[in-house]
Amino acid sequence: MAILRIEPQEEDIVYFVLPDLLPDCTLVYNPSLSTLNCLMNADSHPILQGQQQFTGSELALLLPLLRSFPHYAPYELLFTSYSYGIDGITDKRVEKARQHLYKAMDEGTWDREMRPLRNVMNRVRTKLRALQLDSICLLETGYIIFSVPMQEARKHP
Repeated sequence: MAILRIEPQEEDIVYFVLPDLLPDCTLVYNPSLSTLNCLMNADSHPILQGQQQFTGSELALLLPLLRSFPHYAPYELLFTSYSYGIDGITDKRVEKARQHLYKAMDEGTWDREMRPLRNVMNRVRTKLRALQLDSICLLETGYIIFSVPMQEARKHP
């Protein structure tokens, strides 16, 4: 009888060490599972504080938000990532998104253009709460991520 052996694949686990955001924790993104884990740095070993799984469209907004910290993620960056995926971000596409969004503001179609992105961001925010995080919209600018106390995070599942 032959035994099928499945070799583990190389995974590009991404670590976000953000001491100004979560001083005692490390965020760990596992792309093969689409999960974001919050690991508390304990004495001798890490302790899992929370874990959330994200869809592709949610990750397209979450990852630029995390990578932009401590600064905000501008709308044109988020719009580009949402439209082309996290791997499709180029300077040319970001500039094209910026011009598209300026035009939408001038023509009064901003809300219609941003509605799908805002809907997904609301789902991201709900999931971030379990990791002691949240984000806020900066009027006509973008989104920024911030930490929330554990007791506050538990109030809003």
